[in-house]
Amino acid sequence: MYDVKDVDLDVTTTVQSWYTGSIDNNGFIVKVSGSGEFESTEEFKVQYFSRDTSTIYPPSLNIKWDDSVFNPVSQSFICSNANINISLQNAPTSYDPESVHKVRVSVRDKFPVRQFTTGSLATQLKYLPSSSYWSLIDLKTKDVVIDFDDNATKISADSLGNYFNFHMNGIEPYRYYQVVIKSTIGSETVVFKDDLIFKVE
Repeated sequence: MYDVKDVDLDVTTTVQSWYTGSIDNNGFIVKVSGSGEFESTEEFKVQYFSRDTSTIYPPSLNIKWDDSVFNPVSQSFICSNANINISLQNAPTSYDPESVHKVRVSVRDKFPVRQFTTGSLATQLKYLPSSSYWSLIDLKTKDVVIDFDDNATKISADSLGNYFNFHMNGIEPYRYYQVVIKSTIGSETVVFKDDLIFKVE
């Protein structure tokens, strides 16, 4: 049987023990179980990559936390249906491993209500609901670089609209990435990803 899934382990307890000093921080070693390592009749292939790999698959320790703040100007500006267009503003185009980008998410009605106004309808502020999340995909390999998380990838809102904080030290440079946004609007869960693409260089 062929399985290409990565190993994804929750190491929170171990890291907390390092932090409190209850155990020494000797890092992690990844290996198969003792019975599997010395079993001569089993045939399987496991690929391991170091931090110095020439591929895009270095091992990583992901630290997750909720940094979201949801303070829209008005609850009346929150979308009540999924007939909307979403685009990214000021998406990262340069690679600084220590930087954090505030990526703006622009939300507009697909079919705005006709009305008499002296301003452009495209400038009217709209928000995704608080139950909205983002994910990141490597556009070439289709690998999920950052998956949806109910706490760590919440989309925030302030007086200028929706946004999320993007930490550059978790991705590889010189590649194209696609942002996927998932939102529960009313009783419908919708996914947006068309044209939400940027390059880190």
